[in-house]
Amino acid sequence: QLEDVALVQHPRLELRAALKKLLWNTVVMLPHVNERVWSEAKALAISVEARRNCAQIRLAAIFRKTKHCARYCQMVAAATCIAKYARMRIQVVRKFRRLEDMELERLRRLRERSATQCQKIWRGHFCQVSYRWRLAQIVKCQREKSAELRRKLKAKRERRDASIICRFARSLQGHQVVVTMCRHGVSDSDSRLLMRVYLPVVQRTFDFCFPEQTLQLYSQQILEREGCMSWKEMLKPEVLKGLVDRLMIRRVNGVPIVIFSKRNLAEKGRLIAKKLIRGDDNGGIYLLSIY
Repeated sequence: QLEDVALVQHPRLELRAALKKLLWNTVVMLPHVNERVWSEAKALAISVEARRNCAQIRLAAIFRKTKHCARYCQMVAAATCIAKYARMRIQVVRKFRRLEDMELERLRRLRERSATQCQKIWRGHFCQVSYRWRLAQIVKCQREKSAELRRKLKAKRERRDASIICRFARSLQGHQVVVTMCRHGVSDSDSRLLMRVYLPVVQRTFDFCFPEQTLQLYSQQILEREGCMSWKEMLKPEVLKGLVDRLMIRRVNGVPIVIFSKRNLAEKGRLIAKKLIRGDDNGGIYLLSIY
């Protein structure tokens, strides 16, 4: 058998290796076998080389694909990173611009509020100062007017006090009255005697004015003298007392009033009627005697 022959010829080799060497030395060396073997070897070599080239090409393609993919991914990642940082930078710039605009707007509003507050405080202070100045002017004017009025009243009171001849209280028909005699008139030719009678019960003052001629008649009747009399003589206490004696109190609608009796001054003939009449719109009441 071939195994025994191979082991005999090549005892040091294994069976498989011995068979291969036996076949190579005996069968392959034959021309037709050698030709066929070489053709098979060539085909096998070509196939192996083709496979090697194909594998090389595939490996090169895969490498280039991997390299280009990695490069593409790197470029995409770089572009994405650049775009990301560019957008981030743009957003940061926009953010800083917005923050700057917001700060400027805040400063503008703060300045506007500050200006408004300053104007309000200034207007309040100005109005307060103006009000105080106007109030001081009004108070000053009022004080000046009050001083002027007091001065006028004082002068009037001094003139009135200077013109007062006498003042006394008297009981008249159960009522206490205050009688004031004063002289009125700027000259001796226009002088008059004014008798003011104050009735505290009704808190009213009744004025009776006596021209010089009328006062002459009363003085002649009181002193029982005839002829012209001077003011010094007409202002004697007995004359003034006689004038006060002619005062009377009458009640009209339950209210007491003071009247001056002119009896024995204008009487002519026989008294035929007496009547109490209202003489004017101011409430003056007169006693009318008809002779």
